[in-house]
Amino acid sequence: MSRITQHFPGSRWWKFDFHTHTPASLDYRGDKAITAEAWLRDYRNAGMDAVIVTDHNTGSWVDSLKAALEQLRSQDEIWRDFTIFPGMEISCNGGVHLIAILDTDQTSADIDALRGAVGYQGTAGDSDGVTSLSVEQVIDKIHDIGGIAIAAHIDQPKGLLESIKDHNTRLPILQKLDAVEVIDSTYADLALLDDKRFSHLARVLGSDSHHPNKVGRAYTWIKLSKLNSDGLKLALLDKEVAIRRSDESAQSPQTFPSHWIQSLTLENLHLRRNGLGSLIMDFNPAYNAVIGGRGSGKSTLVECLRLTLARDGELDALGDESIKRNFEEFKQIYSTRDKPGMMLNETRLIAEVVKGCGKFEERYQYVWQKNAFGSFGVAVIRWDGSKWQETGLNDQQARDLFPVKVFSQKQILALAKNPQSLLGYIDDSIREQKDAWQTQFDLLKQNLLAARLRVRGLKNELKKKPAMQLDYQEASRKAQAFLNANFGDLLKNYQRANQQKRALDDFYQLLSNDIEALQTGVEAAQNLPLTGVTQFILETPSEEQAYKAALDIKGQLTQDYQTIVALVNKMKASLEQGVQTQSSSQWNLENQSVIDAYMQETQRLKELGIGSAGEAAQAVALEDRLRKQLGQMQAHEQALTEAENEVGQSEKLLTEHRTRLTQIRQEFIDDKLQDNDLIKVSLCSMGDVKDAVKKFRILLRLPESGFEGSIWSEDENGIPNSGILVDLANSKMPASLNSSSLFDMKAAIYNRNKQVLTTSLDGRLLKRLETLTDEDFDSLAWWYPEDEVLLEYRPASNKPWKPLNQASAGQKTAAMLSFLLVQSNEPLILDQPEDDLDNALVSELIVAQLRKNKAHRQLIIITHNANIVVNADAEQVITMKFDGQIGVDSSGGLQETPVRQAICRVMEGGEIAFKQRYQRILKDLEVVR
Repeated sequence: MSRITQHFPGSRWWKFDFHTHTPASLDYRGDKAITAEAWLRDYRNAGMDAVIVTDHNTGSWVDSLKAALEQLRSQDEIWRDFTIFPGMEISCNGGVHLIAILDTDQTSADIDALRGAVGYQGTAGDSDGVTSLSVEQVIDKIHDIGGIAIAAHIDQPKGLLESIKDHNTRLPILQKLDAVEVIDSTYADLALLDDKRFSHLARVLGSDSHHPNKVGRAYTWIKLSKLNSDGLKLALLDKEVAIRRSDESAQSPQTFPSHWIQSLTLENLHLRRNGLGSLIMDFNPAYNAVIGGRGSGKSTLVECLRLTLARDGELDALGDESIKRNFEEFKQIYSTRDKPGMMLNETRLIAEVVKGCGKFEERYQYVWQKNAFGSFGVAVIRWDGSKWQETGLNDQQARDLFPVKVFSQKQILALAKNPQSLLGYIDDSIREQKDAWQTQFDLLKQNLLAARLRVRGLKNELKKKPAMQLDYQEASRKAQAFLNANFGDLLKNYQRANQQKRALDDFYQLLSNDIEALQTGVEAAQNLPLTGVTQFILETPSEEQAYKAALDIKGQLTQDYQTIVALVNKMKASLEQGVQTQSSSQWNLENQSVIDAYMQETQRLKELGIGSAGEAAQAVALEDRLRKQLGQMQAHEQALTEAENEVGQSEKLLTEHRTRLTQIRQEFIDDKLQDNDLIKVSLCSMGDVKDAVKKFRILLRLPESGFEGSIWSEDENGIPNSGILVDLANSKMPASLNSSSLFDMKAAIYNRNKQVLTTSLDGRLLKRLETLTDEDFDSLAWWYPEDEVLLEYRPASNKPWKPLNQASAGQKTAAMLSFLLVQSNEPLILDQPEDDLDNALVSELIVAQLRKNKAHRQLIIITHNANIVVNADAEQVITMKFDGQIGVDSSGGLQETPVRQAICRVMEGGEIAFKQRYQRILKDLEVVR
């Protein structure tokens, strides 16, 4: 168990062994050389939190056990709350054994003094003797020193019921006892304890261990805040809520909510300035009652928790401007005494919260202060085991991380007036189911949108069909004319003839290109014969010889050049002759006739609208392609039918799933209210169409006003009289929606019909709708009105149900409280819930529900009513005070004297409440005084 779940203020369950023995008892059967430390470890290892040391007629081991405990506490924090109650098992006159329990600060000497006071004359540590005083007198002596008297093993040998059989002798003893130790719950004479005169007697259980192997075999769970005799006395008197025997509850009755508020720190608030330091309030995980005089700061505590835990936005849904305005004034920066405002620029509010328990425990701090931008806001930080780390959560994520309910009495009354705002609280309570539902809804929504997109795509494709049919008809006419002309053979022969002609033409062209290239090269060399030797001086015979050799070379080259010119001219003439011969050949005549026949047919087809063979071929290809495309259009038409069916199916599934949300909510309500005869909450599936008007206008991109007659209008008495949503409301859509009205409405709007349901649309509205695209209507496709919350109330189970709006303020508050107190497991913070309620309703409704609630959720209740504090058994009472600055006067469990004194001092009707149930507090206070 972690430190957080082990230590917290107020009452908790402790594991007690009411009957133990050490080697100081002569009949101890264990190792008598055992050390005090080892003896204590045996009990701690058995999970005990407290032991009453009850050796026979002696307390000699008490001091050594206390010394050993102090040493252990200095070594290990696990011993921090372990407690030793000095005690003694006294052998009384007549053989009856009594357990005497003294306060924790008593010593061995005090035990010895008690032994002397009761006149025990036997051996210390043995039961061989008895007291000189009677059992009744021994009890009186125990009480005289502030001790607790318990009849030991009342149903066993040396027990009261076994040792004393006379009824008249038993009665006065039983009336004086504080409790009885019962070993066998089936013991016949225990029926005597059912007498109302002994109704105060708690039945406890101890191990009566005389050997270490008996340690932990029996024990009693006790609920109290501090391990001392004052707290133990009161716990024994409050046996119904503070006592659990191990044969009834082997496991600890201590339960922890799934999450709870550990503390709230107020720093530099207007009414808690720097001089006093921070105000830190620690909370119990169960029921915390906050009390105090008027103006002591109790409501300030609530509003600070609302702010710090990011729940202020919930006030917007109430529709009560005064509540919202008061809270906004509370949030303002304080300036002067005549202006509202509780904040200062340095204000810092910190709520430390716990989620989970043990190894699953997580700690967070919600910090409300000014941020870097100069505005107040909430930041969430997480303890990672060694330091606090920023989480970066936004307000919504912060709310989701730690759900909590915060209500003032005015809020509760506002909820009764505006039951629709309850949906938010219901959904918070079914968060996991709602999230799972939302995930599936989003999936179904995407399926619907995908199907609608597919329908639009197919419709857009099918829009091409008329033009495609015309193109096909034209292509088909041309192709048919082409095919009817037997153009195929002509085209084939033409293509072959043309290919042959091109082949020879290309061949001769290539030869011509080559000859032209030769001719161009020859022409480029035409200056060769004119080339001479210049600037060469002839003076020697060798120079003359070289000059003559150069001229000889030129002469030879000139001769060769003339030969090349003649040869190129001859090649050109030969090519021209060959081409001319080819053009008059039989082959060319036959080939040309094929081409001419084709050209003549082409001219004829052109006159029929076919311009060329290529176009004719294209027409044939186009006809084939369009035929296939028109075939595809038929497939599109089939696919469109399927897609439209898919849209319808998707809408049906989405609507069924939306209806499932109503069922989930209603199942939760019915489960929580199955034992509640005061209030009936029912939901009309998607029936809150009036509140849907604003959303409806947003979906259709309409202004906030205008077109009322077409959407929603009311007469002078506020009665709806016309409009689409009025028609929808009048359809009274049942919990199991058959979809007709809603589907008909959406379909008519999609199609821009002039009439939707029974409403004729304003012409201007129709024009606005015409400007919307299909995509604009997608949001309308998955939109559904919210469920309508119907509240009914009856003052008694034999009375008829009536609408809650006809009830009185007190009845409305009672009914709404009865709902809020049963709906979920998150922490619940209530500010003065008793206002408007009479004491009967407080006892019958609030007290009973608080006692049930605190077993599974944390409660922080601000109240002036003693019944709510005392009879609902608050685990912690925090008393607020105001002496110019708000503060805490006292805090603790109901067993603590300062807390009891505060309750009697400040609570309304305090003493009456205590006389009804907590008479022990007043009695004990008399002793304290």
